[in-house]
Amino acid sequence: MAYVYRFLNEKDNTIYIGKTCRKLESRMEEHFGGKGHLNKQCYKDTYRIEYLKFKTDADSLLVETYLINKYRPQYNKANKSKYEGQTIKLDIKENWKLYKQLKLPSRERQVINKFKNMIYSLGMSLILFFIILTLLLSIL
Repeated sequence: MAYVYRFLNEKDNTIYIGKTCRKLESRMEEHFGGKGHLNKQCYKDTYRIEYLKFKTDADSLLVETYLINKYRPQYNKANKSKYEGQTIKLDIKENWKLYKQLKLPSRERQVINKFKNMIYSLGMSLILFFIILTLLLSIL
């Protein structure tokens, strides 16, 4: 089993494409566990990791090289053709599967934070209501 994986940034741009014949989890631990060979900014810019699965290493190598030249990710140095654009077109179904969502895009974080604030405000209002209710009932 072999994998081609990609790192996507907040704007869903592919910023790195790699391949591995090992378990995907092990490879990601290398990348994000401090032993990664990429520029540290690449890891900071990564919001999501997706992958494709292949039966052979040869298939994954071919697809990795093709996709690097198709997307031209900024953090890939090897296997990039000097030609802009594609010189051949392969019929590859890019059914990327989500490996991990590392961060939420800022627009989604904003919505979640607003929702959290609403729930917090509602919770605080309910607490105050019950305190006032308890005080009123104790007076009566």
